[in-house]
Amino acid sequence: MCDCRKVLEEKLLAKVQEMRPDAINITGSLAGYGFIIKNNKMTSRPTTTFDVEYTHKLKNGKEKLKKEKVSIALSHCPHCGEKVAD
Repeated sequence: MCDCRKVLEEKLLAKVQEMRPDAINITGSLAGYGFIIKNNKMTSRPTTTFDVEYTHKLKNGKEKLKKEKVSIALSHCPHCGEKVAD
């Protein structure tokens, strides 16, 4: 797998240090990465979330707004397009 996550995190941390020269102990990490277990092997994959809202009817006939989040594991890096290893 590519090293986009590591490279981008390093660049972002350097930019924060540049913008805030008096800051110390700067840490940070990109969100949108999750762990996938496949064939007894754990790997990190880029992920995204799909937020969906809809109205549905309850058993009593009333309508209620429902909000859900669906996590999606990406098959390619969102930064460089390289295929993620299985």
